[in-house]
Amino acid sequence: MSASALRQSQWDQGLGNVKRGKPALFAALCLLVLAGMAGSAAPAKGALLHSLDSYLGGGTLSSPEALAVDQETGDLYVLEHGSGCVARFHGERGGLEALQPHNFSATGTNRVCGLALFEEPSKAQIAVDNSSTSTQGKFYVNSPLHNGGVGAILGFDQDGNLETELSPQIFGEGHIYYCGVAVDADGNVGASEHYGGIRKFLHNDPVTDADYVGTSEEGPACAVEYNSTGDRYSSWDSNGPLFHAGTVLSEVSYALTVDRSSDEVYFSEGPVVRGIDSESLTFDEFGEGEVGEARGVAVDETNGVAYVADTTNGRVAVYQGTTAYRLGVDYGGTGLGAISADAAPIAACGDEGQCAGYYVPSNVVLTATPQPHSVIDGWVGCDSVNVAGDECSVEITNAARDVFATFTRLRQTVSAATTGTGTGTVSSSDPLGAIQGCGGTGGTCSGSYEEGSAVELVASPTGHSSFTGWTGDCTNDSGTCEVVVEGTPEVTAHFTAQHAVNVKKAGTGAGSVSSQPLGLECGGVCLGYFTDGDTITLSATPAGHSTFTGWSGEGCTGTGTCEVEIGGATKTVTANFVHDPPTATTGSGATYVGQRVATVSGTVDPNGSEVTSCVVEYGTTAFYGSTLPCAPSAVGSGDSPVPVGVDLSGLTPGSIYHFRFSAGSVGGRSDGLDQTFRTLDDTCDSNQALCPPRKPISRPAPKKCKKGFALKRGKCVKKKKRKKKARHKRGSDRQAGRVG
Repeated sequence: MSASALRQSQWDQGLGNVKRGKPALFAALCLLVLAGMAGSAAPAKGALLHSLDSYLGGGTLSSPEALAVDQETGDLYVLEHGSGCVARFHGERGGLEALQPHNFSATGTNRVCGLALFEEPSKAQIAVDNSSTSTQGKFYVNSPLHNGGVGAILGFDQDGNLETELSPQIFGEGHIYYCGVAVDADGNVGASEHYGGIRKFLHNDPVTDADYVGTSEEGPACAVEYNSTGDRYSSWDSNGPLFHAGTVLSEVSYALTVDRSSDEVYFSEGPVVRGIDSESLTFDEFGEGEVGEARGVAVDETNGVAYVADTTNGRVAVYQGTTAYRLGVDYGGTGLGAISADAAPIAACGDEGQCAGYYVPSNVVLTATPQPHSVIDGWVGCDSVNVAGDECSVEITNAARDVFATFTRLRQTVSAATTGTGTGTVSSSDPLGAIQGCGGTGGTCSGSYEEGSAVELVASPTGHSSFTGWTGDCTNDSGTCEVVVEGTPEVTAHFTAQHAVNVKKAGTGAGSVSSQPLGLECGGVCLGYFTDGDTITLSATPAGHSTFTGWSGEGCTGTGTCEVEIGGATKTVTANFVHDPPTATTGSGATYVGQRVATVSGTVDPNGSEVTSCVVEYGTTAFYGSTLPCAPSAVGSGDSPVPVGVDLSGLTPGSIYHFRFSAGSVGGRSDGLDQTFRTLDDTCDSNQALCPPRKPISRPAPKKCKKGFALKRGKCVKKKKRKKKARHKRGSDRQAGRVG
């Protein structure tokens, strides 16, 4: 790595440290770097702050337009629009021949004529080959009306002999004439076609149409120049914008040239010629008030002399200047501010202003203006700093200078405290904030914060406490505390102790209890903490087949809400829930009635709890007196009615009987409604016709019968015996007959 590259790397690294909050470290580093730069023998980047020195003209020139300099000899070439000639002069490199005509051997004069130009402006450009190759010193000029209006680029040797004619490319119904020409550092020729891009011809001696290698797709261009690396600058028409790599450098450009020794660009904006460096930073402006309209610009890279074609006044203005040096300003630190110089161009650096510029040898004073809540905290690279610390003096002599300013944000102390019967802590919402855990365990209760910033503090109760609000410099009373750091703000967080409410549930049923404000929502554990002095309201909600039957404890009764005042000790309240009993329903009348027997039925709904008892009560009065279990005996624990029935026997004929079904579970017992039926009279025994058809009590059908019985229609029926018939043999009969 070169010494200059190493210094730049150190500078960039130090700047990164400052912007990460390390100004002291960077200040020391900058002193070392700048000390090394001061002792460096490397040439400073120069510029020309020109002043008018002399004129070339006075009747010898005819509407001078385009200009070019042979950088090997210093000769100045002038394209004269009025005469259609190219004139050559000895340039400004000293000696008796300075600014005197310099003859072409081919003509014996200082002019090569015969160019066919447009009316003003002619859209013509002249270019000298400064490639240090075999073609060094040759020059090219575009003649747009050459060959009957077709146009051409004409190439001449140093003696003024015409060597080549480059013809424009034909497009469709018309043609595109050449309106500019340039030669790059390798001797390649670029010819700009109006509205048609830039044609490139490879270096040859001489160059011909056969050396054409292609046309760029860039838009319309007339004036064209190349820098040392082949980058192209171009402007469209005679007063169009100046382009470089797609960027507009100026909205108006009449002419341009590039100093390839530094890649600095000079271009005209009407009567003003401006120079910019490779960073597009303006280092030079001249010509205003002295030039009518600058139609051509050329610079001698050896001595810095600038030539300007003052077409309006028929002359070439010759400028010599003083070398200027770049002053760069940068800034960093935790604060904000702006820096301006006592002379342009550096101004408002830090507020999106200009942070670099060129100055002739002189003393430049930089002034720092901190923004509110910031201060200027130091300079690096100054020759001297005033007592107040806000002015930095830099002596520009013979080298570039760089200055760094550090702005620091002022800081103030924010204090936090806790109070009240409860406990808690205060912390910054920023985990990196200075105040963390204040109050609870004796944590930091003050911290340094940037002045003018907004700090957000959060109160966190500990144990069984609640946060009840802020006092002090908070902008709000509850929630998070927002503090604007002005002066030394102080805030206090208030915490109040809490006590518990313990809710117990009793009874055979189920349910839940909730509180308002929230804190209790219990089906299981019913314990909640509330702020002392508050009154909470408890509400009971039964679950499933249960009923809330009331409160007990802490003065609460009834089945409404229960209000409990918090404070002093744990408050205990009991909520009572009982399970609903099963629902027993008695069927109307009897399904069968005889003289001494009857069948009754009904339903039992378990209501979600196991039925532990189910009976029918019956008797000749409403006091019953007799009971029998239900069939089926196991009703279960479902949520829908189950049919039940009982066969009654041993009844008295001709009597009215009362009956009802009753069922019980963990929720208690319920009785169905009382129903009645009447048994039949005795006359049925002597006269069967009076007996109604009896439906037997349902019994299960037999699956098999004992020996001698057969199963028919669900009944066992005795089998019938078959009679045996005697069989007599005929022979025997005949024998018997014979015997008879």
